[in-house]
Amino acid sequence: MGRKERENEWIYKTTAKKRFGLTDNQIRLAIEAGLVEAKQVRNPNYSSGPPATILKVEDIVKNLDRIAAFPRLSDRERAARRVYADRTRARKGLAFWCPRCGEYVRPLRGSRMFEAYYVKAASEDEARRALLTAHYRHAHTEYERAVGELREKRYRRYEQLREEGYDFELAWQIVDEELGNLEQEVAS
Repeated sequence: MGRKERENEWIYKTTAKKRFGLTDNQIRLAIEAGLVEAKQVRNPNYSSGPPATILKVEDIVKNLDRIAAFPRLSDRERAARRVYADRTRARKGLAFWCPRCGEYVRPLRGSRMFEAYYVKAASEDEARRALLTAHYRHAHTEYERAVGELREKRYRRYEQLREEGYDFELAWQIVDEELGNLEQEVAS
């Protein structure tokens, strides 16, 4: 490839990251410092998505040492990684081996008890006991089937009330009065 062709060559930011071993933060800082010319173009893979960034290859090659000297991660990225590592350690700390199913069980994403433990609103013993109980209930009992049947029963009654002309809110209110609310029914 001749020098003139390289001067006009542009590559996508993801390609530049792979080809030159750079990170988003390094490229962002290089663009801000004026070391690399960049353009926003229509995203070739996802036309309704955010625009893609293309970079001038000649600028990257010419300033590669300076760009590579920039920090690989931004302060925000470093902080996010610390939080992720802390949460992973906490999740592993609550994990247990279930003798019944023979599986290693970790708290699920979205677990309220894990979140309570993580923010120090619950002790490790409380959290582990609650997570063990939840695992046993969901994995080793008929709980899930019972909840599914109850939801189905409630929805059939709701549809019946809607066909009779009741509006959305009133239909659900009647269902709750007749069949109890789902959380109350499951708890009993």
